[in-house]
Parts: sequence; C-alpha cells; structure tokens
Amino acid sequence: MKKLVVNKKYNGKKIVNFLLDEFNNLKQSTIFKALRKKDIIVNGKRITENITVYSGDKIVVYITD
Repeated sequence: MKKLVVNKKYNGKKIVNFLLDEFNNLKQSTIFKALRKKDIIVNGKRITENITVYSGDKIVVYITD
C-alpha cells in the first residue's frame, strides 16, 4: 500500500499518467488491472476508471510489488 498526494504539476491530468510517473517501473497494464479490481482509492472512494485528479487529492494504491 502506498499513499500519495497529487501536486500542482498533475492538476487536471488523468490518474494513470500520475501513477506512471510516480511508479517508474510499473507497466500501464498493471495500473489498469488495479483500476478494474478497485485497488485504487481517491479521496476515500474506490475508483474503477481513469479519472482526472486535482492538486491535493489523496490517493491510496494497493499494488503488490
């Protein structure tokens, strides 16, 4: 589990782009799989799609290493 906070650089960007930059060695398919399994929480809500994130959003990612 990893907790992240979106900074101004990613304001208005898609969550997949943010996560790809945060986890350099992670494949895009792994992120989409986590979305399908509801393993990503944004501001306390589980998400299943590639949403737009804004500065200050709190993201919790449950991806096994």
